Amino acid sequence: MPRTNFTRALGEMSAQMVEMNRLVAHAVREANRALGAADGALAESVISGDALIDAFYAEIEQNAIDLLARESPVASDLRLVVTALQLSASMERTGDLARHVAELVRMRYPELAVPAPARETMTEMGRLALALVEGAGEALATQDPGVSQDLEVLDDSLDALHVRVFETIRLEITDTQEAVDLTLLSRYYERIGDHSVGVGRRMGYLATGRLDRPGEDAHAVTVA
Repeated sequence: MPRTNFTRALGEMSAQMVEMNRLVAHAVREANRALGAADGALAESVISGDALIDAFYAEIEQNAIDLLARESPVASDLRLVVTALQLSASMERTGDLARHVAELVRMRYPELAVPAPARETMTEMGRLALALVEGAGEALATQDPGVSQDLEVLDDSLDALHVRVFETIRLEITDTQEAVDLTLLSRYYERIGDHSVGVGRRMGYLATGRLDRPGEDAHAVTVA
């Protein structure tokens, strides 16, 4: 493949990742709305829409594998192709997590899935999770590794809310099913945050060739 065609293929792959992240952010946004309003129809649309995210993942993965096989890229080109494989997998998993939120809404419909004592906290978790996904999209679009620091701060706030949910369960929730639902929802949002932070770290890797894996958050850059 001539160099100009290879460069074009890399650019197209980058654009695909930005578009995939846009779809993932839409899924998280709509899952949040469905959860807050016990909207079964909206939940169904999130669930069915996950197929498009999966299709983007499959296409990016195949394109990356083809480039690796044909071009044997090195240095920064190799980092971009490897990063595309890793980020698309992480975004696909984030889409799955949004679908899981919607599936829980569907299971509890027409009742609200979140009991009253935890609604404010869960709403804020959804807001922060969406902000993290959108921030990851900014990192992808601008290829600015500095966005990663902002994502880390947001994720710390999300993790604190994750802890608060368990305190609410311990102190105020007596129904077993409600406790299970809250545990799952909180975990889904917490993992969305982890995957988004992983996107920011990978953009730093793309720029510097060095991947920081601070503390116990190292798992955030891989697929759960």
